[in-house]
Amino acid sequence: MGKLPEDVGLSFNLSTFDIGRSSTIDGLIAAIERHGVAPDRITFEITETALMREYDTAIAHIHRLQGMGISIALDDFGTGYSSLSYLSRLPIDKIKIDRSFVCKLDEPGVKKIVTAIMGLCETLDLECIAEGIETAEDCLTLESMGCRL
Repeated sequence: MGKLPEDVGLSFNLSTFDIGRSSTIDGLIAAIERHGVAPDRITFEITETALMREYDTAIAHIHRLQGMGISIALDDFGTGYSSLSYLSRLPIDKIKIDRSFVCKLDEPGVKKIVTAIMGLCETLDLECIAEGIETAEDCLTLESMGCRL
């Protein structure tokens, strides 16, 4: 089996169950080490809902993963329990704007929300990722708004 080029990142979703279980986190760390994957190539994506169920345990596990050099992305941002005070406490590296916003960029209100999320990411020094881009027009619109990823 061939290897992915070294500059290709890998993203994986972690469920509520995954982020709350030490055995799952231990297994992920062991697999990364066993296969020699550079941790800085990996992003684990979690949702706000996953964090809210077992907050303290999830935060401890996130810190373990980040300590290895792994990035953590908050997935589906804007559709869950988005709270600015909650967001300010989370040890995350990236925010993924939910596809439900990206597919409606032609609506003025939605475009303003996406712009605000991008500004929030810039202020908090977080990478901002737009997910669910399906048309060249959406891609060009996001690029014109300053979205890089």
